[in-house]
Amino acid sequence: MRTPFISLLRAINVSGQNQIRMPELKSVYESLGLQQVTPYLQSGNVVFVGETMDDAVLQTKIEAAILSHWGFIVPVLIRSLQEFQQLVEAHPFTSLQLSDPSRVAAVFLSAVPRSEAAQQVVLPAASADWFKLDGRTVYLHCPDGFGRTKLTNAFFEKKLQVTATSRNWNTVNALLELAKTR
Repeated sequence: MRTPFISLLRAINVSGQNQIRMPELKSVYESLGLQQVTPYLQSGNVVFVGETMDDAVLQTKIEAAILSHWGFIVPVLIRSLQEFQQLVEAHPFTSLQLSDPSRVAAVFLSAVPRSEAAQQVVLPAASADWFKLDGRTVYLHCPDGFGRTKLTNAFFEKKLQVTATSRNWNTVNALLELAKTR
């Protein structure tokens, strides 16, 4: 069965490092037999259709292809259309928080963190930020902006001991809508 998927690449095209051009990335995905491949923006979002399989298998194939083509390792996080739809529907944001979606994000995690690690994650002192961990997603609201928060991908990776990559709420919704057209 063919299923729409969304892949999120971690830390590409940032500060001149791990440069990947989207037309080349599309070709790499297509070389794996993936169809209807559509990169979104330049930050490593790719919507595609593939055979239903374990996320880890698909992730490993894509990561290996990127390493072979570009010569560097890029973590890839995969969500099916169904998973993505569920995480959007389950959001805990208030209408006030969503009134400025540039201050709201989803942090995608490579795995569900161990409960001991999850219990250790606390907001830094005097922070106006807010987060909620739900499975492989951290919902994040940063009223002072993402440039000022201490709740970065690196923060969550260190505390939760998993790979993390963030997308703002506008991008999350755009990826969902793009995947629905598959």
